[in-house]
Amino acid sequence: MDYIKDEIKLVNPKFILGFGALTYKAVFPEGNFDSARGHIIKTFAVDSIFTYHPNELITDTSLKRMAWEDLKKIPRLTLDE
Repeated sequence: MDYIKDEIKLVNPKFILGFGALTYKAVFPEGNFDSARGHIIKTFAVDSIFTYHPNELITDTSLKRMAWEDLKKIPRLTLDE
């Protein structure tokens, strides 16, 4: 996990967009993807949003609306400077 922290520090992103429960679990092993999905949370001191993986959206199209709502929050993250 240290390599991810080092990479984030090097890149210094404005925000992080994570796709899928596996990605979320890699960062927050004890967390619950379903309750965190779509919320702006801190990941290694960077604002982040986690949403459904694109493959999930292909296999379950009912998730597309929720994923779209998650993605619409990105401008808020980029405007706070």
